[in-house]
Amino acid sequence: MRYLLKKAEIKEIPLRNYIIALVGKELNSLTEPCYYPSLKKNYYEILKLVGLSDNDLKLFANEFYMHTPAQNLKIHTQSTTSLILFIIYYFVTKKDMVGYNAAMVYFSLQQFTNLMYKQIRYCNPDAFKYALENVSKIHLFFRERSIPMSLTFLAKELQVKWTQRILEMDPNEIYMFLNELRSRISQSVKSFAEIYYRAMKQGLGAKTSKEELGDEDEKGTSKPQTQRGEERYADEFSKRICLYKEIDYKIVSEAQQLSGIKYALSTIITHKLSVLKYQDDVKLIITLFLRSILKDANLLCSKEYYTFLNKSMTVRRTVERIYLKQQVNMLAIKILQEIKEPNLDAYKHSVSMFLAYYITLQLRKNLCVS
Repeated sequence: MRYLLKKAEIKEIPLRNYIIALVGKELNSLTEPCYYPSLKKNYYEILKLVGLSDNDLKLFANEFYMHTPAQNLKIHTQSTTSLILFIIYYFVTKKDMVGYNAAMVYFSLQQFTNLMYKQIRYCNPDAFKYALENVSKIHLFFRERSIPMSLTFLAKELQVKWTQRILEMDPNEIYMFLNELRSRISQSVKSFAEIYYRAMKQGLGAKTSKEELGDEDEKGTSKPQTQRGEERYADEFSKRICLYKEIDYKIVSEAQQLSGIKYALSTIITHKLSVLKYQDDVKLIITLFLRSILKDANLLCSKEYYTFLNKSMTVRRTVERIYLKQQVNMLAIKILQEIKEPNLDAYKHSVSMFLAYYITLQLRKNLCVS
């Protein structure tokens, strides 16, 4: 691996941004039934960013795994695997934890894609939805609340266990690392596929009922009607974001487009927000937002929501001591300081807009009946 590191001409920042953006895009797409990431098309683009050739990776795999159990195993020696392994090793040596995490998730995506094509090559969306809704409560996809979150969780778990051994780059240890990653994803995919094929055989489809979180009005809006209701919603959704680490990648994508920040930055901020220490901040933001729309609860589910939130985030004067824009800005500064962003002032407004949309779109999606 050190030989590859010496030979490579790595464009560090473009590589980091490319991997982060690619992972964010694929995780977002994975929320759709029957979507399997097609990662081969990115292989040659990443090769350019690291300054290596396909032949370099083939030679590395042949030499690295010589006289090990992986010597003749395609899943270990194929160039796509060697490339991701090289990127992981590179980010670890640079102590770039954000790039390392993204590369590990990318590795999980690769294994997931290969296994899903093997188990369910021709996919029926209704049966897929049914299987996802009916996996057991101990299944990884249920515990982590979605396939994207499951792959992210696995990547983080393996980071904790294998980082030191990845640095040492012993071929037998790397063989076991790859086996563990693949086998853990394989267990979940196989049990998921069993439910999928059972649904296909019995003609079962996805559930149509959806549990609502509150009372609906005649327009289909589930709305808080009291201060206690506001607190309940604020507590519920702040826990989803910060405690249960739920990430809806469709909402991330919409918030990113509305705020205009780069996708790579939106992905970093979303993951930084998913920690318990920010729950009180998020809870207060949700409470202030709900109070601001209390006179017109239907506003949340109408097109006026976007205009209203934009005005709330650009207000210059207010008699309120604590208000929405102020609290969102404070949260944005905390996160930008945590990621050590040098151009804090330049990014503060756009990151604040992203956070405002990301947090309140959670309410819009879950409280509005389409």
